[in-house]
Amino acid sequence: MKGRTFQRLKRLFGLSVRRQLMLGIVTVHAVSMSLFVAGLVEHERNFLVEQSVAQVRGLAQTLATNSASWVLANDVSGLQEVLIAQTHVPYLRYAMLLSPQGRVIGHSEARFTGLYVDDPVSLRLLSAPPVSQVLLHDPAMLDIAEPVFANGKLIAWARVGVSQAPIARGLVEITQRGMVYAAVAIAIGALFAWFMAGGLTASLTELSKVAALVSKGQSDKRVRIRRNDELGAVGEAFNRMLDTLHEQAAAREAMQRQLARSMAEFEAMFHAIPDAAIVADPDSRIVLVNPATSRLFGYDVDELTGSPCLRIYSSQQAYLSVTAGPVFCVEVEYRRKDGSQFRGQLSRAPVLGHEGEHIGFISLIRDVSRQKEAELQLQLAAQVFESSREGIMITDAGQAIVMVNRAFREITGYARDEVVGRNPSMLSSGLHDQSFYQVLWQAVREKGHWQGEIWNRRRTGEIYPEWLSISAVKNDADEVINYVGLFSDISERKAAAEHIEFMATHDALTGLPNRMLLRDRIYSAVTQARRSKSPVAVLFVDLDRFKYINDTLGHQAGDDVLVEVAKRLRKCVREGDTVSRQGGDEFVVVLSRLGAARDARGVAQKILDAMRQNFHVQQQDVAVSPSIGISLYPQDGDDGERLIMNADAAMYHAKKLGRNNYQFYTREISAQALQRLSLESELSQALERGELLLHYQPQIDFEDGRIVGLEALLRWRHPEQGMIAPDAFIRQAEEGRQLVPLGAWVLGEACRQNKAWLDAGIATVPVAVNIIPAQFHHPDFLSMLTGVIQSSGLPESLLELEVAESALMDEHSGKEEVGLLRHITQLGIRLSIDDFGTGYSSLAYLKRLPVDKLKIGRSFVRDLFGDAEDAAIVTAIIELAHGLRLTTLAEGVDTREQYDRLKALGCNQLQGLLVCPPLSADEFRQWLIRGRISI
Repeated sequence: MKGRTFQRLKRLFGLSVRRQLMLGIVTVHAVSMSLFVAGLVEHERNFLVEQSVAQVRGLAQTLATNSASWVLANDVSGLQEVLIAQTHVPYLRYAMLLSPQGRVIGHSEARFTGLYVDDPVSLRLLSAPPVSQVLLHDPAMLDIAEPVFANGKLIAWARVGVSQAPIARGLVEITQRGMVYAAVAIAIGALFAWFMAGGLTASLTELSKVAALVSKGQSDKRVRIRRNDELGAVGEAFNRMLDTLHEQAAAREAMQRQLARSMAEFEAMFHAIPDAAIVADPDSRIVLVNPATSRLFGYDVDELTGSPCLRIYSSQQAYLSVTAGPVFCVEVEYRRKDGSQFRGQLSRAPVLGHEGEHIGFISLIRDVSRQKEAELQLQLAAQVFESSREGIMITDAGQAIVMVNRAFREITGYARDEVVGRNPSMLSSGLHDQSFYQVLWQAVREKGHWQGEIWNRRRTGEIYPEWLSISAVKNDADEVINYVGLFSDISERKAAAEHIEFMATHDALTGLPNRMLLRDRIYSAVTQARRSKSPVAVLFVDLDRFKYINDTLGHQAGDDVLVEVAKRLRKCVREGDTVSRQGGDEFVVVLSRLGAARDARGVAQKILDAMRQNFHVQQQDVAVSPSIGISLYPQDGDDGERLIMNADAAMYHAKKLGRNNYQFYTREISAQALQRLSLESELSQALERGELLLHYQPQIDFEDGRIVGLEALLRWRHPEQGMIAPDAFIRQAEEGRQLVPLGAWVLGEACRQNKAWLDAGIATVPVAVNIIPAQFHHPDFLSMLTGVIQSSGLPESLLELEVAESALMDEHSGKEEVGLLRHITQLGIRLSIDDFGTGYSSLAYLKRLPVDKLKIGRSFVRDLFGDAEDAAIVTAIIELAHGLRLTTLAEGVDTREQYDRLKALGCNQLQGLLVCPPLSADEFRQWLIRGRISI
């Protein structure tokens, strides 16, 4: 069987030795190049994977470093800003910070912040040791976590997940180049094989022609073969055969041996062809197949031999499409033995006999399924390259640009034709010196890559920052063949970082330096002054009664005033001086390089003058005055903290002297500050020691002199300083956050005392208790009030609450405050507005309030005869109250003239020293028994 097969093969290939040789050489060359491309792809894949892991680990470490302080401070907004900055990283899927308990402290997608993780990967991380962890590494995703430490303790995990699309893109690019190189090499090999086969077969052709002529009787013909190989020897032998008869037989044997050798070589070459090779007769029945055919289709050689070619096609239509004549590289659908189909590339040519007759076909079939997939991947890689948001530039080994993508063109403004063939130095901004680029290229040569921030120039001439990554691409011989640069425009990112840095050192409202930056400025000023032996002044500026603006006009109005104050302060100092906002309504001014200490006095006076002009906010003019304390270096302190503290003490002294002035620090002021601090500390224990008590002052009806009410007034019986009025310690109570508990005690004690008088059978009247704004706005105020009434047993009608006008007329007072007042009055408790007329009252809002009484402030009563405006205000308040059917009570009535004038104006009630000073409970008992006072 085998002998007959090769006899047919001899007949089929008798006239195509050149084709056989060329096919064999090309086939071997193709196999070699395929192995080369496969090795190149594997090498580059490992390189890209290592590079990706290093890059993602660097991102996680950067996130861990930048977020440690924010995690330690539990600052969620700061963490979110750090995480948003990470979202500019290419192919970032997510960036998060996990607490050791699994809580998401911060996430690049804010909606996940605060949740607890429960996926297996995160749970495995929580139980892992506090070292760098590669949580997930597959073709789609790379997830790396870095521990975040503070004071040697693990406080969080910084976790970054990045898509592995760049690795896939890199592999496709390498495969594309490998296929191009392989195709070029195969083409060169084919050309070489063609010429080599031509040289070999030319001699055989010559020999066959001469032999044919000799066989026809032309014995004078001789072969002309000028070769030194076996063919040359055959020619010479053939010529010798013709020369002598006895050599004819030897020459014939030599030719037969040569033919056998050629057939053996053909058989070896035919079986070595990597593609499926099929020889068929004119009836399209398979005569010969190589092992690759068996492997491709799944049939044994004997199963295919003698069967029709239609057997291996997917359909008859597919078979008929290629039987019309010779075809070259046509794609056809084939079917394997197991029924699966694949797409193959067919090259089919006829085989001619010695006489030129058609004796069959030879077909080469190659499975191109993977090739088609590779082509699709190459197309995808090209699309990814072009659509990438990062600029990509590829140069050759000589650093001449060969390819750029769309993002490169958009970022730089250069068209492709303007940059191809040129050196990337055309983009240089000129901001970096030669040593910068030397270090850059040294890193590329030694490590194969470099990345960092660099400034380049656009086509328009604009200089911009970019984050650049340069990688060297090498061949198997470790020779650089290309450089790949990836970059992104980080102008917006740097602007955001500068804004974050500014916000960290400046006040968000006014833009002035904050406490942190102030410490640095004072340190620098003191250090410079120490060298130059010149003074430094620190001015502590506090706005007088600023809280009153917030309480009456609202916090937005207060913010507007603070912004304008900051502008005026900056205009009062030199460019090298510092104006800082400490918080609230406190500012600190640092004057450096003073010629003399007295220069600080001029700046302080300039600030006072600048603040005299009213502030126009919310269509109203508001007056704001400052109290200024001044400390000097070196006599008042040799460091920033001491200078600020002493200037603060001097500022309190300025307030004590009537506000709207400046005072220099003295040691006596420091002693007063210590006294205030001591008083504040003692106040916190005064309740426990029973040093606080209430005095009572009657409220009298103008018509008949009856006692219609009494006001509870707080006093402090200090063991050393004696009786202290509230004005001396209320500010300390407010700063020490003791006002709310203090107010609750006053309310409880007043109710208890009034209930005791009621139980004693004394005719009682409502007791008025002043409710401070902080107490009124406290969320537990209503429950505290009802609790006090229930525990004391006092009827609700015998309690009156005095609420400051500022607490009720706040622009933020709305339905909740009105509802609270209505609830109080529904309990039977009376309501009055204290110091009415001293705030910014809204008459429309006043009409909605369920109050019973308006109390005219003592400042208006005191100036009733000396100030026409105050007299007009008192008249207007009384008329307004009568119009709203409210009772009016004048406080601070100390003279008969005031009494007569108020009575004539129609005021209903009075309270003051003209009637009775504040008395203790025992002393006031007799007044209650009398019930009426004659004036």
